[in-house]
Amino acid sequence: MDNSEMKDIFESENTEFKEANHELPVSIYKTITAFANTKGGMIVLGIKQDGKKFVVQGVDNPQKLIDDLVSTACQKYNFCPVIKPAIEKLNSKHIVKIQVEEALRYEKPIYIKDAGPLKGGFKRVGSSDIQLTDKDLHRFYQERQHSPDALVLKDSSIKDIDTKTVSIFKEIRKGQKPGSMESRAKVADVLKAYNLVSKDGKHITAAGILLFGTTTAVRKYFPHFRLDIIRIKGTEWGKDKNPFLSNDLIGNLIQLRNQALDITGRLYLTPFKLGKNLARIDDDPFKRALREALGNLLMHQNYFHTSPSQIRIYNDRIEFYNPGYSLKDPRDYMIPGSELRNTLIAPVFYDMGWAESKGTGFKTSILSLPDNHYPSAHWNNNERNDTFTIVFPHPKEEVDTTQVSAQVSAQVSAQVNPLLLESPGSAGGGMIDEVAGGRVIEGASGSCRRSSTHPYGFELRDKIAALLVFCKGPRTQKEMLDFFGAKHRGYFAKVVLKDLLKNNFLKRTIPNKPNSRFQKYISADKTK
Repeated sequence: MDNSEMKDIFESENTEFKEANHELPVSIYKTITAFANTKGGMIVLGIKQDGKKFVVQGVDNPQKLIDDLVSTACQKYNFCPVIKPAIEKLNSKHIVKIQVEEALRYEKPIYIKDAGPLKGGFKRVGSSDIQLTDKDLHRFYQERQHSPDALVLKDSSIKDIDTKTVSIFKEIRKGQKPGSMESRAKVADVLKAYNLVSKDGKHITAAGILLFGTTTAVRKYFPHFRLDIIRIKGTEWGKDKNPFLSNDLIGNLIQLRNQALDITGRLYLTPFKLGKNLARIDDDPFKRALREALGNLLMHQNYFHTSPSQIRIYNDRIEFYNPGYSLKDPRDYMIPGSELRNTLIAPVFYDMGWAESKGTGFKTSILSLPDNHYPSAHWNNNERNDTFTIVFPHPKEEVDTTQVSAQVSAQVSAQVNPLLLESPGSAGGGMIDEVAGGRVIEGASGSCRRSSTHPYGFELRDKIAALLVFCKGPRTQKEMLDFFGAKHRGYFAKVVLKDLLKNNFLKRTIPNKPNSRFQKYISADKTK
């Protein structure tokens, strides 16, 4: 090889040369889809074709080209292709080598989003990038029908399974069906029963790791997967995020579901309703709908997507963001039956009682909200970006302030404990906030009106939720009082503390001696 000419080097089905002096060539995005849809390949930037010869031209700023590619690649495609760029020297000139890996069967076809699968999807034939045909797309989509969670992870083993999580599953299964084989089986037998291991028993499937894997294993095989629970004090994204109540959860699905229920439950401690004769109703349809949405998010998402799943809690709504569009047409949600993306994860959720096997949960828990006098949920099923978002407006009970008698107000006050809180933004003095069924009752005069300072009672719920997080470690009553910000110690003890103990959100560290001067309090995990 002389100073610039590359002899006996040709483009092939897995090698592509491109000229790139100062910027990325536009054609690079087409070649990336072609390699990703076929068998992978190498793109070399800085090589110019001169007739039948290839000349090393080099690139002026190789790092900038790499940065530009990395920052735009994931936004360009329906699935983010795996690319591995590197800078090398050839004939004293810098070139950039970009290794493109073949996409997973469940991700194909890879295509440029703005152009769509037919115009933006390519395959590699010889040394050329050829546009996908209808037949190619049909084949790809047929292959995608095979469950992505059945993928066998070649480097995995039984050591990647968290035995404590399997024990939790067995206990829940025992409660659902006493005497079932799964509730008595060994770890390996549980995995075999649900087809979560390879045929030779040496390796674990994607579903096995997601359901029962250690946190380390989940991070290793699914680096993009996590569940973010984000509390935003307002109604717009990106404003007033509360870091104390926001959590980024990583682990297997059984752990994550329990943690998510615990965290969201603390923001909905008192959204009970007052039924006939002002009787308290705790198991309201709104909470059931949220549990259904959480189960759907974990069971049906695309675990090969690059964005995390999220639960976003605003002052006026709660959103469940799912990476993975709904395979079932939203127009058919009233019809029983599911379109399963993860056919191995789903049976485990069914057997734990976390989902309905006939696919009726969405209809009975979510679509039925208006029948129970709750606001309707709405959703956005985005096939192009492979996402699904469902939105639940917070329950709002309209109250006619002119017809609320002093007697009814007294009855409500007797059942829903008032908390004296210092009003944010007030010069001094206090405000009594009472939360009942999602509405806020202000003042001690017996009149009821919606609070503009604390919309839907979330300032109060945030304080209670933050207190429970604060009490993850043992705390004295004085420490809790100072953290909570209540004005009167007696009120805090008789109202807040008493109610949290009664509802098992807190427990005493010395339960046999409630009045001990060494007494402390710690958050109790209600989730099993």
